[in-house]
Amino acid sequence: MLTAYITKEAGKIKASNKTLIFEGIDGNKTTIYPDKVDRMLVMGNIGLTGAAISLILSSDTEVFFMKGKEVLGLYSASSSKDCITRHNQHLLIEDQEWVCKTSKAIVKGKIINERHFIQRLIRNGNIDSNLGNYATTFLKKLINNVDYACTVDSIRGIEGLAAESYFEILGQNFKYPWASFSKRTKNPPKDCVNTTLSFLYTILTNKISSFIKSHGLDISIGSLHSIQYGRDSLSCDLVEEFRTPIVDQLVCSMINLGQLKEDNFIYDDESVLLNEEGRKIVISAFENKLQQKHFYPNKDKVLTYEKILEEQVMMYKHYINKEIESYIPFEVK
Repeated sequence: MLTAYITKEAGKIKASNKTLIFEGIDGNKTTIYPDKVDRMLVMGNIGLTGAAISLILSSDTEVFFMKGKEVLGLYSASSSKDCITRHNQHLLIEDQEWVCKTSKAIVKGKIINERHFIQRLIRNGNIDSNLGNYATTFLKKLINNVDYACTVDSIRGIEGLAAESYFEILGQNFKYPWASFSKRTKNPPKDCVNTTLSFLYTILTNKISSFIKSHGLDISIGSLHSIQYGRDSLSCDLVEEFRTPIVDQLVCSMINLGQLKEDNFIYDDESVLLNEEGRKIVISAFENKLQQKHFYPNKDKVLTYEKILEEQVMMYKHYINKEIESYIPFEVK
């Protein structure tokens, strides 16, 4: 799945001979071939001509429009004809026992991956071992507590406790003073680490959204994330297990290795945002991360992270259609 990113602050996309031409306000032009691109992420004040929109829709290319870390909207061709799978989703979401079981699997997978990363940081000497060991013990206890949770709200509460403990430890891993970080802040993010995390979480969620739609699932029907107007709840569910191994680890390495620097951000009284150069650096690193290979225990083989994302979506579809008994989240080994 190839993605084209347009990070310029302003410009226009036109159509010409079955290709798209992006022209920035500086007059520079870039050619995009819709038949070779599955997704486009547009991050600035970019206009599209009517001919460009028609070409995008006819080529089945999705276009996401972003402002900061927020997705403002998208152009997308007609949805999948797999109404049976979507019907099964709508039936299962009314089964609270099924919703609770699914939410437990998602949260356990997420916390297991958080705990694994902290253990890795301890081994590498990146964080205080006493504090790190305390956190891993606490997270292990929370993983066990998930099994005894009786409601989705209680599962969410456990997830929140785990996240608070995890991010407090994660902040010790950043070695530069400008990357000081102690907790997650959103809407708006208050520091460089938070804004980079939020930006990449959004892009990763969009990637999963594309796989969900291509496999005929209803993107709005989740379990851990309940149905809410305008929210892609299933994407929010399935991204959870990948936040740490893909995004958190990437942000740590980009900052600590000096790929991302203090001057790659825009600062004001209310928030911190990536500038255009910063977005380019982060996007390039993210795409490289998706092509990294990792052992995928659910199929006992080595796959790229991008392929693992799709495999997990396909597993969820099998689970929805009762072809398998349980959804097994991706766990880093």
